[in-house]
Amino acid sequence: MKRKLIVLSVLAFLPLMLMAQNFDFKKALSETDQQLFEKEIFKHSVLLQSISAGMSKAIDIGEAEAGELVKTKLEELNSPVLNNMYSQVSKENMIKIGLLLYLALSGINDLPDPYEAQLTFGAGFGFFLMYTLANFVLMPELYYMWQGYKEEYSGNSATARFSQVALSLTMLYILRAQVLNFVLGLSPQFYYSLSGKIKEDGEPDEDIEFGGDYGARRLQMYLGLSAGIMLQNAMMIRLMYSLGLTKIYKNQDPRPYLIALIITMPLWSLN
Repeated sequence: MKRKLIVLSVLAFLPLMLMAQNFDFKKALSETDQQLFEKEIFKHSVLLQSISAGMSKAIDIGEAEAGELVKTKLEELNSPVLNNMYSQVSKENMIKIGLLLYLALSGINDLPDPYEAQLTFGAGFGFFLMYTLANFVLMPELYYMWQGYKEEYSGNSATARFSQVALSLTMLYILRAQVLNFVLGLSPQFYYSLSGKIKEDGEPDEDIEFGGDYGARRLQMYLGLSAGIMLQNAMMIRLMYSLGLTKIYKNQDPRPYLIALIITMPLWSLN
């Protein structure tokens, strides 16, 4: 009888013994003490209470105010490392200066019969300013352009070339992606011809006359549509179609156009 009672007692307490082996009393007591300790500190700490209250409130300040607040805190910390990091992440809002290159095919529209137009190669180089605000880019471009047109008639041909100073007021919208950014935009353009030459088959070069009733217009206006990519360092590669809005000659209908590959490389930043 005594043996049966001992066996039944062991069987009754065996589950409790197994549970006790997997239950860490010290951990349970320490977690409870830690929670109680944190509650007591929070109850008596005005600083923690103010931080918690501040985190629960929405911060209602604009982008400009946030930028000024960050600059103020950076000045207080006076850390060259943090200043360098901030200059890297905020460089989009700086004015950038750089070089640009135009590689173009230019031609003319609205030639009368039997004239046919042919594309000619042109090129340009110059400088640009670029200011980026959120997803918008404003980029004035000043450059020297060498371009022209070619026309063929009755087996003969004539090629005209102009040396020009150009100003483009490029406006772009950025479509942001993970690796590359895509840009779309408009470019009103103004070309001022410094000089011009025309060459016909078997004839020496002749100077193009400007002004008067039959001369060429010195000022040409274009409207360009462009699309391309922007790299992380703000370098851009764009393809642009630009249509002339003014006639080449006052008494003739043909208007110029060009298809250009434009490469812009920023070199300096201004605060």
